[in-house]
Amino acid sequence: MKHSLLAIVFLSTATLTSCGRSGFSGSSAKPAEIPNAPSTTHNKPGGAPGGVLPESKNDADGNPADDGKTGSGPTVPPPLPGTSKGGTTDPSKTPAKTDPATTGTAAPTGPAGPAAPTLPVTTLPGPVPVKVQVCSDFITVSGQANPWLAHAHDGAKLVYSNGVSDTAPQQAPIPHASVCVAKGKHLVFETNSDTNHVGKPVTHKGEGLETTVGFDLGAFRGFSNIVAPLDSLVAVFIPANHDVSGASPATLHFDSVAARNFTELQPRLGQIFFIGDGRTFDGAIQRFVVPEGAVKIVFGNMDGFQWSNNTGSHKVRVNEVLP
Repeated sequence: MKHSLLAIVFLSTATLTSCGRSGFSGSSAKPAEIPNAPSTTHNKPGGAPGGVLPESKNDADGNPADDGKTGSGPTVPPPLPGTSKGGTTDPSKTPAKTDPATTGTAAPTGPAGPAAPTLPVTTLPGPVPVKVQVCSDFITVSGQANPWLAHAHDGAKLVYSNGVSDTAPQQAPIPHASVCVAKGKHLVFETNSDTNHVGKPVTHKGEGLETTVGFDLGAFRGFSNIVAPLDSLVAVFIPANHDVSGASPATLHFDSVAARNFTELQPRLGQIFFIGDGRTFDGAIQRFVVPEGAVKIVFGNMDGFQWSNNTGSHKVRVNEVLP
């Protein structure tokens, strides 16, 4: 009888030990770059090389803790709920099972949130009319909006080779977020420009003056350089966190009629590109493909240095091309 009792106790211990806990664990083509054109000149005075003032930039495991006890035998865990010390089930202590599909009260769903606004749809006229979804109101872009000051902290200053400068936020452009700024989407822009370059009215509106320039400081703050007409409308796509210390994309050249007469452009992140009036010379609507990683677009006015003495503005509306 003694031997039988010992066997039962040993069997119960082994059964309980086998009930330990288990753990669970649950992970289009690049923009064509036009070969460098002959260097262009700016109609503002030059000087010795300049620079820029510094800019601030932006265990627990799931097992029970050791109780400090030592011994040569196996540790016996406490009885499971609904069992006796011998390991047999005690029906009076076993909780009744319930069917969640037929018992309890359903959680309140609450009032429905506001529906997402429906963006208007229209058709832009042209040699080939384009059906678009309107993604923004008309955005005012100051003639002093310097794209190389995008995301600059207040007080940041760009000092040019002739000693003059531009400062944030006065000459900093405003980034614009839109549901239409997403990888692979084709955007088109409606524009209305009236800028004035150092007292000289711009007769070509968004297309700018005949004179083309590059940025005095070149590729800078993670943005590319660009060669484009003075006071023309330009833009750049940026990610959620633009790296001002990162490598800059290649320079795009728009210093010829042919270079500005494209039908589609695929700029990279941080690569400043020309919009002008958003149309080819025969009135066809130009398309711009959003690069991967872009969440915002920054519009600016083209100049070589000292945006602070420009006047006037561009107005631009963002549209997404629909099938």
